[in-house]
Amino acid sequence: MVFMKRNKWRRSRIRQRDLSDCGPACLASVCAHYGLYVAASRIRQMAQTDAQGTSVLGIVQAAMQLGIDAKGVKTNVKLLSLDIMPAIVHVIIGSQRNHFIVLHSITSRYVTVMDPADGSVRKMTVDEFCQVWTGVAILLSPGENFQRNGRKSIIQRIFQTARPHRQHLIAAGCCALLISGTGLILPTRSRLSA
Repeated sequence: MVFMKRNKWRRSRIRQRDLSDCGPACLASVCAHYGLYVAASRIRQMAQTDAQGTSVLGIVQAAMQLGIDAKGVKTNVKLLSLDIMPAIVHVIIGSQRNHFIVLHSITSRYVTVMDPADGSVRKMTVDEFCQVWTGVAILLSPGENFQRNGRKSIIQRIFQTARPHRQHLIAAGCCALLISGTGLILPTRSRLSA
């Protein structure tokens, strides 16, 4: 069970590109957790992210466009632990910097979060979490219109790209085999004649 969770976290680690990109990166991470792979840049447009960042309302609206039921709430840790994870939470870094992180799990002593600033998944104590958390959370779960798109492997993408050109590729492969075969046969024939 723990192995599966770690794979999901590995799959859903998404780094932000700049300081204002944490909200879209968090939503992209939650989408990946549920099997929908969306570029953070696309979410950034949907959430109307500007130089100041993304609002909770922007993240909620972008999530709903992607088929995810989303609700922004002001809550406490005890109530938050009863909700579906992952969730996006609003924190204050340092003394002023607003930031969003993905909350994966809460126990009585620890929380596990993914920070899009560096893409790391880490544990912190509940007390450490409460010191930076503003009490604002975005609760997310797949809605009725949610559709997974799955991630294709590199080999699947290569075959998909090559499929329309298969006749040319087969002809090129046959020519390559013919030339290679000729290159192997000629030296052995010349040794036999000499």
